[in-house]
Amino acid sequence: LTGGDLPYAEKELERAKALGLGSAELMLTLGELWLKQGRREYLLRELNARDDWPQDARTAVHELRARAFLGLHDLAGARSAYDAILRIDPDNVDARIDLVRLALRADDPSAGERVLTDALHIAPDHPILLGLSGDLAFRQGAYADAIRRYRRQLETTPDSLATRLALAQALIAAGNYPEAD
Repeated sequence: LTGGDLPYAEKELERAKALGLGSAELMLTLGELWLKQGRREYLLRELNARDDWPQDARTAVHELRARAFLGLHDLAGARSAYDAILRIDPDNVDARIDLVRLALRADDPSAGERVLTDALHIAPDHPILLGLSGDLAFRQGAYADAIRRYRRQLETTPDSLATRLALAQALIAAGNYPEAD
C-alpha cells in the first residue's frame, strides 16, 4: 500500500479478510486503500467501527468515513462522522477542528463558534484552534479580535507564514497599514 501497488495490496488484504482476519488493523488498512482508489461509497458501505475494537481504531474508522463523505461533498455525513468520534472520545481536538472547518465551509459561523469555544476549553493554546478563532472573527468583521487572536497564535508558532499573512490581512482590514507592512 505504501509502495503504491494498490492492486497487489488489495489482493493481499482481501485474501487476509477471506481467511477470517477481520481485525481493526486490517479493516483500517482496507479503508485507506479504498480511499486511495477513490472508492468512497464502497468504504462507507463496508467499513464500520465495531464496538469491541479499541478506542483509537473506532476513532480512525470514523475519520476515514468523514474523509469519504467529504470526498463526496456530503457535509452532513462528515459532520455525523466527526460527532461519532466525539461520542467515543469527547476531548478529541482534531474532530472539533474539523467540525469548525465544516461549519465555516457551510457558512454557519455560529455553529463553528460553539464548537471552537468547547475546543479552546480543552486546548487553549492549540495553534490551529487559535488560527480558526482568528479566521472566525475576521469573517464576522471583528478585525480587532482577529488581530488579537492571530497574535496569540503567533506566540505559539512564531515561524508560521500563514499566520503572519492572516494577521497582515486583518491589520489591513482594520486600516492599520503601517503595522501590516
